[in-house]
Amino acid sequence: MVQDAAERAAGEQQAELEGDGAAAAIAGGGGAAAAPTLASILAPLEDIAPSERSFSCRALLKSLELLEHVKAQLLSRKPPDEETLADQDGILLAWLAAYFQGVSGTQAIIHGDLLEPALTASGMVAPFVQSAAPGAGGAAFGVPSKVGPDVMCTSASELLRMATAALISLYVYLNFSQGPNDLPADEALLVYATLAIASCADADNAAALDAQLAALVDAAVASAGGGPCAWLVRDGGADGGAPPAPLEFGCAQVGRPRTARGAAHRALRPPRPAHPPHHSTARRAARRRPRGPQVRWLMHYVRGLVEHHMGAVCHLLGDTQRQAACYAAQQKDMAAMAACLPGHALGYSLFARCAMNNQAMPLAAAFLERGLAAAAAARHDAATATMAFQRAAALLLGGGGPALDAGEVRALLSDGEAARGAVLAWFPAPWRPHAADGEPDRSLVQKLLAEWEKRHGSPLPDAGEAEALSGLLYVTKAPSTLPPGALQQTEEGEEGEEGEAAAAGAGSAGGGGGGGRGGGGRGRGAAARGRGHARGRGRAG
Repeated sequence: MVQDAAERAAGEQQAELEGDGAAAAIAGGGGAAAAPTLASILAPLEDIAPSERSFSCRALLKSLELLEHVKAQLLSRKPPDEETLADQDGILLAWLAAYFQGVSGTQAIIHGDLLEPALTASGMVAPFVQSAAPGAGGAAFGVPSKVGPDVMCTSASELLRMATAALISLYVYLNFSQGPNDLPADEALLVYATLAIASCADADNAAALDAQLAALVDAAVASAGGGPCAWLVRDGGADGGAPPAPLEFGCAQVGRPRTARGAAHRALRPPRPAHPPHHSTARRAARRRPRGPQVRWLMHYVRGLVEHHMGAVCHLLGDTQRQAACYAAQQKDMAAMAACLPGHALGYSLFARCAMNNQAMPLAAAFLERGLAAAAAARHDAATATMAFQRAAALLLGGGGPALDAGEVRALLSDGEAARGAVLAWFPAPWRPHAADGEPDRSLVQKLLAEWEKRHGSPLPDAGEAEALSGLLYVTKAPSTLPPGALQQTEEGEEGEEGEAAAAGAGSAGGGGGGGRGGGGRGRGAAARGRGHARGRGRAG
């Protein structure tokens, strides 16, 4: 019976691996027959000289290399009676590293198929993620029997499955509507990600897990026998010639532990100057590479993303209190990203977006100053394009005080335009609409400059002190589209409200839509209550 189940899972996995939906989903292409593969879309990046590749370009190529490695490993798995847990752990670790690199290259990559269906069909993430019944919502989820603030993953095998389950949950949430009796993907993600974060936050536990993860990487490098290995990376700096070293991907904080609150305070201090390009030695280049708890960073990223969507659901349902709670939780996760990996620019940009939404312009401007320094050190053109326009907007709206340095604003706009042009010059053509081109802040800054000119009767000067704009708010548009997983919750939430109203009108104490999975219990509860209520879901199953 076990052998039959394994063979059936292998057959499902083989079917999933025959397609390549990542490229088509992002590009919005046509049918499967005409859909380009991820490899074909990223192939032109190989023609860029290593010394000329930006941070995002290098990250996308490394993500592709790791995904191809995972695909090959899935296709060549040992028979069930010979495969070890370490064999599976090596595959899952490589996939998480590929995901991290992909998000570092472009956030749009999460909207594609990054082998999530194949990993689900493989059975390696069971019982937390299993194949759904035909016609159901992508996957079926189960959570650990023990979930709480003091529960941690004490082995690499557990951590890898928690983190992988969180990312597969995001894939299902973004692409499928689930049945009324399914554990919602957003609830499952909050459980998995929170447990993984807690496991990495404990210094002693994280150090032990890191040693196990490092052993898996060392084993993968050794098995390559000196040949090509997806885990090896060579610095693309101008000096070149540095021997390849294992890609850093772990869960323990390097150096003094940092906190999200501490990151906010540090952002208010002036950033350290970046090293000039001619000092790019192999040792300094190695230090520029993101170090620290990449697993934790990734979990904060996906948890914050879902919290943002939960806030959008609450907005559509008119629940402003829970909407604010979701956005506050998201902002903490974005701050934690910057605290985890201070050299990775994405966390600064995402946190600044949250701060600007809360009209906290000085905090956003300070975070963006540090983020731009990190982006410059890593040659991260996409982050520079995004944050240059963000910081210009924040300064114009008073982020630097009642008076602003007009010369700095002009310089930010110039830097943003240059970085935008650099990104569009290499970014894969089918994904061009999703490139980090500085929008929507680029367009916002033009409107703010027009408003400044209207108020003062002349354009913002090229240098000198100028008055910041007062009486204006940073306004974001209400969500016009939601992922299938979130959209389903708004429908159920509205049905629940109608049921509750009907029950109240009839004088019923126990009717309506408040029970179990149905009605308002799902829409206004699970979809909006945030990670603090993602505990105690029962046994995995």
